[in-house]
Amino acid sequence: MPAALSAAAVGPSDGSPNFPVRASSLGCLGVDDHVWDLWRPPGGGWNPIDVTARAGGVPAIGTAMTYLTNLPGEGGARRVTHRAADGHIWDLVYVPSGGWSSTDVTARTGAAPCPLPGPQTYITEFPGQQARFLRVVYRAADGHVWENAFNPSAGWSATDLTLRAGGTPAQYPPIGYTTAFLGQGPFARVVYRAVDGHIWELAFNPSSGWRAADLTFLTGAPLTTDPSGGGTADVTDFPGQGPVGRVTYRADDGHIWELAFVPSTGWIPTDVTTKTGSAPADRAVTTFRTVFPDQGLVGRLIYLTPSKEVAALTYQPSPGWYGYTNVTADTGSAPALDDPMWYITFFPAFEGWTLRVIYQGTDNHIWQLASTRPVAWWNADDLTN
Repeated sequence: MPAALSAAAVGPSDGSPNFPVRASSLGCLGVDDHVWDLWRPPGGGWNPIDVTARAGGVPAIGTAMTYLTNLPGEGGARRVTHRAADGHIWDLVYVPSGGWSSTDVTARTGAAPCPLPGPQTYITEFPGQQARFLRVVYRAADGHVWENAFNPSAGWSATDLTLRAGGTPAQYPPIGYTTAFLGQGPFARVVYRAVDGHIWELAFNPSSGWRAADLTFLTGAPLTTDPSGGGTADVTDFPGQGPVGRVTYRADDGHIWELAFVPSTGWIPTDVTTKTGSAPADRAVTTFRTVFPDQGLVGRLIYLTPSKEVAALTYQPSPGWYGYTNVTADTGSAPALDDPMWYITFFPAFEGWTLRVIYQGTDNHIWQLASTRPVAWWNADDLTN
């Protein structure tokens, strides 16, 4: 019986016996803290693989991230990144030619251990660097932000980004992402909340190296000491607007703030709560995007209000953030015990594109909130009953 679901992915169509063509694959942690891979070939049933045992790894602590990479010299690969009990970061990788293998990345690179949950991965590819790099960022015990970087030709290497770039030590795990603005070229960006409540960014490209910026100081945005953790950071590319870097977080007064960046204007702050007239946030926020055929690309934000109700906001370049909805109040669902999760389904035989939000209610029932296009109003289902 799985203890914690970590991620879902679709395997590559390599035709190997251990990774069937068009297999569905699901990564999870078992009660033994081993990483398990549950795979299903087309028309077949689910089959379990103890990835930790097969790869020669060690038990995982917290969650394990499963994802796909396609690095030059290695090709398509399944990967699992996780933290062990001693704080070491492990990389479990599957390639069709060799099966599963494991690397103790911390031992290999000599990097500081990761004592807290939250190692996060992303990929960069810089002109002139001749390779894609897998990057794993995390917070060490002293608050320094570390990066472990990998490509098959160079192997694993480690960098103390706080020592290299400067910046205040981190309070919560960092978030890594990439941008490629016109006239600026690609950058790796690592955003985190510091011990003083400021939002910091560490940015890198090969010509400039790593450099640090205090986004709170630059924008005049308020502090955040939110005990539920940091915010979100990514890049959007809405039609007619172009690429924009976005950092979203909950300030100490419960207002949701967005810091948006383009090279021509620099960082610009927006008090999303005031702009939309929405209720304050009780915990960290979740941002994501949907592309429904009748609506196009839309930004979305979900969060919990102080009364633990699920609330939603929508973004388009014009008018910006809008459409505040208290989904719990509108549907009569139970308040939430913890942060909700979202996903999208499309069942052409009986239901169109549907945004689904799932959470555990204060009644300990599992609740689903669903909004189906093009009608788009919300409805609630108690999945426990």
